[in-house]
Amino acid sequence: MKLITGALGQTRAFHRVAIFVGMLGLLAAAANAADTASDTASAQPGQGGMSRAAVHQQVLALTALGRDLFFEPALSSSGKMACSTCHVPAHAFGPANALPVQLGGADLKQAGLRAVPSLKYLQVVPSFTQHFFDSEDDSDESIDNGPTGGLMWDGRVDRTLDQAKFPLTSPFEMDNADTGAVAQRLAKAGYDEKLATVAGKPVADDPDLAFDTAVKALEVFQQDYKLFYPYSSKFDAFLAGKAKLTPQEARGLDLFDREDKGNCASCHISRRGNDGTLHIDPLLCQTDYQVRQAVAAAGFHNIALNAPVNSHIRVRATKGHTVYLIDYEYCLGGGIVGITPLRAAR
Repeated sequence: MKLITGALGQTRAFHRVAIFVGMLGLLAAAANAADTASDTASAQPGQGGMSRAAVHQQVLALTALGRDLFFEPALSSSGKMACSTCHVPAHAFGPANALPVQLGGADLKQAGLRAVPSLKYLQVVPSFTQHFFDSEDDSDESIDNGPTGGLMWDGRVDRTLDQAKFPLTSPFEMDNADTGAVAQRLAKAGYDEKLATVAGKPVADDPDLAFDTAVKALEVFQQDYKLFYPYSSKFDAFLAGKAKLTPQEARGLDLFDREDKGNCASCHISRRGNDGTLHIDPLLCQTDYQVRQAVAAAGFHNIALNAPVNSHIRVRATKGHTVYLIDYEYCLGGGIVGITPLRAAR
């Protein structure tokens, strides 16, 4: 099964919009927070819903609560396992050991069935589908990539909200008998007041609301881009033109990119590209916007950029009643180097 993770963040587009993605994460968190309290929070007289300031405060409260719950071992039957036990921040929110599966349950001796995945960069994972087609803006939309997306390795859920529910009740992990048991542990650990503040009403007599608010908080916490999708590696800095690779690193990237060598980049899109022989300064490469402008100036429209290969990028565009595939060299001067008609435009 093909699963899209943080590697997508290494495409040209994702690196230029890392900050924008972070903003989207916060907006999504705000929307989720508003859902939690939309039926209970007080609105301004004569207005419906929550104000922007109220949503902002709700997000902050949910994030803080989610952070506390993420590191809270009292929510497990053993009293010793928290989300952070397996998803360790210092290890990319993955396990801190080399075990193939982690141990949990009431006695912390029950082996899980699958390796624990990282929680980083999940914001770019698409919803699960049996037949995934790349969008026109990203790649060749005519190729069926098969089962793709979803969370929890097998794609059984699409939202962090739903994913967060499983470890709490899994007998191999935090081992609560049901959601009611989770609510009881939340109360025992002293979270009822915080949950009520976020939910907008008491949760002591409403275990479903307590549980739902808790997993919502865990979801919102995982929208913190500084922790979960920071794009802060040296390679990210290299793609942004803020760092240089060592000769050894450059040779490795060359092997990764080149079609006649590793050709890893054919599936794992790595960067702007490399012509295999010359070091290409990212500052000498055109941006997607510049490529689109140049192709449009040549009389094309409906322009879609595919994945880059070496210093070239394939561009789909329409002129008249025909769709063309354009070979565009976007580094070292750049320009259209080849045009191939594909089919009649629909």
